[in-house]
Amino acid sequence: MKRRITWMAGIAFSVMILLGASTAFASHRIVIPYSYVGDGWDTVLIISNTSGETINPIIFVQNGDVSACKALDSLEAGQMFVSTFGAITGWNVSPPIPGIFQVYITDSGLGETDAPFGAAVAINNSSFGGFGFQQFMSEYSGSATFICVNFIPPIIPIPIPIIPGF
Repeated sequence: MKRRITWMAGIAFSVMILLGASTAFASHRIVIPYSYVGDGWDTVLIISNTSGETINPIIFVQNGDVSACKALDSLEAGQMFVSTFGAITGWNVSPPIPGIFQVYITDSGLGETDAPFGAAVAINNSSFGGFGFQQFMSEYSGSATFICVNFIPPIIPIPIPIIPGF
């Protein structure tokens, strides 16, 4: 009896985690080696869907051992996403900023022969107005699995009827 309840609770927990996870098989990705937020500086991120296909980008931010991710809404062909890292909300944990960080943008829907999507970053300073600008195009990267857990629903006890002999 105890084993059955433990087993059912384990399945329920696993299903809740899977429902709150976005996965990307990284068939196309962009690596942005340097971004910065802090001391009046912020990084503007632009993702431009030049691929001709719908993409579902996931942004990963990493600074050493600390990382965070954010799954974005779908971008149709020709659509763009523009935001500063200071304004992007809904991270699964606090982004590893302020400071220097790396950015990875992945999409699992594009294959080896599909046209790439693009991204650009502008690192600007609100105090003295200077900025640096870099452009990137996605590259096919084979199949590596990334998981971005955006939301883990609260565990709510669900009454489960016990059926004798099952």
